[in-house]
Amino acid sequence: MEAELRSVRKGDENALAYVQTESWKAAYAGILDPETLERYTDAGRTTEMYRKLIDENMGNGYILSVEGSRNMQEHQRVSEMRAR
Repeated sequence: MEAELRSVRKGDENALAYVQTESWKAAYAGILDPETLERYTDAGRTTEMYRKLIDENMGNGYILSVEGSRNMQEHQRVSEMRAR
C-alpha cells in the first residue's frame, strides 16, 4: 500500500470531510448526545465547507493519501450518491 503526505488540493474535500466527521464521531460518542453529535458530523455540510476553503485557497492543510483505502472509497461512493 502506497502513502503520501501532501498539501490538500481540489478534489480532497470528500476525504477531509470523512476524516473529520468519523474522528469526531469516535471522539465524542458518549460525551455528546446522539442528536448533537449527528448535527455536528453532517458529511454534506462538512464537504461543502472544505470545498469552499479549498476553492478560496484558505489555510494550509495536509492530508495523508493512502492508495486503495477501502473506507475512503466507500465514503466517496456514498457522497457521490447523496449529491445526485
